[in-house]
Amino acid sequence: MKFGINRVKIRILSGGKEHSTLESLRESFSLEDVLPSYIDGRLATWLRQRDEDDLADRLEKIQADGIKSPELELKLINEFFGTEYKSVLEYAKCCQNASNADLAYDYVTSLKNETELIELARLGKLTPEKAKAKGVCGKTMYIICRTLLKDAGDDKAKKEKAYPWKYQADKLDDEETKEFRKTDSYDRICDDVPKENKSKSKILAVDNNEAVDIDLSVYWSKDYRELTDTPYDKKWQNNFDKNWHLPSENEANELIDKIKMDSNVIDNGIMIGDDTNGLHLPFFYNKYKRTKHETYGYLWLSNGDALFYYTSDSIENFRSCSIVKNLSSKGELAYIIPVKDKNAPSTSAKIANNEVSIIGETIEFADHAYGPIEYDNVKYNINIYDEYGYGNWRLPNLNEVEELKKIIKKSEVLITPDGGRIRISIKNKIIFLPFFYGKKYGHIWLHPKLTLEYNSERECNIDNRVTKAYLLPVRNI
Repeated sequence: MKFGINRVKIRILSGGKEHSTLESLRESFSLEDVLPSYIDGRLATWLRQRDEDDLADRLEKIQADGIKSPELELKLINEFFGTEYKSVLEYAKCCQNASNADLAYDYVTSLKNETELIELARLGKLTPEKAKAKGVCGKTMYIICRTLLKDAGDDKAKKEKAYPWKYQADKLDDEETKEFRKTDSYDRICDDVPKENKSKSKILAVDNNEAVDIDLSVYWSKDYRELTDTPYDKKWQNNFDKNWHLPSENEANELIDKIKMDSNVIDNGIMIGDDTNGLHLPFFYNKYKRTKHETYGYLWLSNGDALFYYTSDSIENFRSCSIVKNLSSKGELAYIIPVKDKNAPSTSAKIANNEVSIIGETIEFADHAYGPIEYDNVKYNINIYDEYGYGNWRLPNLNEVEELKKIIKKSEVLITPDGGRIRISIKNKIIFLPFFYGKKYGHIWLHPKLTLEYNSERECNIDNRVTKAYLLPVRNI
């Protein structure tokens, strides 16, 4: 037994856990948690109580005057792990332990260093929502947007990932942000970023491929949308495909029991089932406290309430769920994950004999179009129609389309919540041809790789330039 060592038990908490060994502490190392105990000397005492005298001596030598600073933080990391990193960000990028890396990225975010925040955004380790939650100012978000746009060049997909930084910054009104909006730099960003499409997050289609069976009374969708800065409104229900709806309170309570009994906490949410056939409940809000990391999210319910789900690392991924009343009045945001009754018919694949409309004397069209989809996926989806035993479904040929064009010109145009559609009525049967969302025209794939273009004026022509179109299969009578 060593004498002169404080035998009062020292508690070291890091990454939401209390640690009893150096190995355990290194495996769940949170700089934000460990730094206070390093500065006040408790870490060195804790190490000596575990016979880690050499490391305790090295830490005490660099402890200096105990003033928290980036230099002190970096020295702690390098001594603790025996490394020579130039910054905390470099440590995070090189860290082999994913959990430690995420904790380090979060800590770097909290420092609000503009250069490092730009790098985090480039790495995909910082989102506009998280930056806002961490108190990053709008000016910095605009600069991140400008940098990502410059990095993107002519890459459309990369540009679109930069736009949300401006959209999020536009919601902030601190003095520094308002001053930045008076500059030429802000004007150039506005020129490069299109106006935010508030309706972009609406669910316009929920396919059978997205239905997840997690042993509950309804199918849940793999797909989810974030409803941002918009209070719950039942008109959102109109944007779901037939048979899909927001979960009821009873269906949400079923899910609550499932979360508590049979789920796993992952880096960005709660997973029920596996990655390929499971339901992912994403986290939206994060709280980082000195001794714990809390994450939580909300799902809208059909009555305007929300399902609240929560985890905390400090209590070994404890999962708590409840129903929250009147969430929209409290200014919170929530996700939308629709559900479908298990006995509901297919909305995207199955065509029964009573789901066709006769065109002319020799051909039948399906009663609804599916898509829009890329041409490479058309053959696969045609096969899906056939798998249900009704056989011989295919794309329409040019002669068949000529007949359809004549019928469209005599048909009715309906303006609906999803942007509009053409209603064709033939012999007491009905076909709906949808427009692309927000547009007043649509395309249907033909055979060969052509499309029939139609618009709200019921004009039609053949087009070969599109990359996506609706699938409206036909078969011989």
